[in-house]
Amino acid sequence: MPVTGQSPSYFLSPQYQTVFDTGKPVRNFEIQGQTAAAPGILRDWIADFYPVMQDDYIFAVGACVREVTEQAQMVSEVKAQNELQKLLMGELHHCVKNTLTSISSISKFLLKGVDDPANYQERLEDRLGAISRTHDLLTISDWTSAKVSEFL
Repeated sequence: MPVTGQSPSYFLSPQYQTVFDTGKPVRNFEIQGQTAAAPGILRDWIADFYPVMQDDYIFAVGACVREVTEQAQMVSEVKAQNELQKLLMGELHHCVKNTLTSISSISKFLLKGVDDPANYQERLEDRLGAISRTHDLLTISDWTSAKVSEFL
């Protein structure tokens, strides 16, 4: 979780202390904040802290800080796109199920009183063709409007 809105010593001191106490590096520490050069603009960094040793003694903590603002923005955009895609896939699934239910109902309706399979098939194809043309007309108009005369 990014550290936001604090002075550098607020979140860096514990990281340095962890390296001094354990002798192990702290990697991928997320930092989010503003710079004096661009106040009001949030920026993102990833920091790694590592022990600097002489013999068996840690005498300092080194740090490598990388700015990742653009990457963080891209990740955020991809997450938003993924959520939109999930929503659209859910809608598509719902629409397909509705269409299949409609086809099943039409098929059952057309079956009543029909003894000739060829006649049934012709009637079914006519109905499905009408549904397809209606869908095409609505798609062309972005589902906003279409004249009834175009459906007849």
